[in-house]
Amino acid sequence: MKAGYAGFSIPNRSAILFDGGNSRYNYTLCSTIADSIISILSVDFADERFGQLENKALRIHDWFVSQNELLDIMDDELAKRAESDPTATNTDGEVAAAAKFTRQVVSVAELAEQKNHLAMLYEALFGVDNSCSWGTDDESDLAGVRPKTHEDMREALRGVLFG
Repeated sequence: MKAGYAGFSIPNRSAILFDGGNSRYNYTLCSTIADSIISILSVDFADERFGQLENKALRIHDWFVSQNELLDIMDDELAKRAESDPTATNTDGEVAAAAKFTRQVVSVAELAEQKNHLAMLYEALFGVDNSCSWGTDDESDLAGVRPKTHEDMREALRGVLFG
């Protein structure tokens, strides 16, 4: 999310909402990916999970959520921060209270017509038959991924927003 690939610009407090931002996608923290790799590499050959993991592409996730759901949480956290400390500043030194996310809605199909690398990435991630929306039926449990709660998501987003 910090890198902007999900359509969010955290420093600019702006978001590109793909096709309205209501489609749900699978989001995974880097720490979850690292933990799952360690879990998978730690499986003993005699463990029944080894046969289920051997030579298999795995899909894991922390949350299955829409861009709008993420933005609602981030806007709420920004409002809470501004209420608790009205003089708090963001990373640019601006007063954080004025930092609600702006939203721009784009059509993934129209974006794909631009034929640049970023447009092709967005189409692969968020377009029809995309690679980021398989739901909750995946190998997360098998890979040792601990189920994450709504509060875990809120805490992760606070970390993205406030460091």
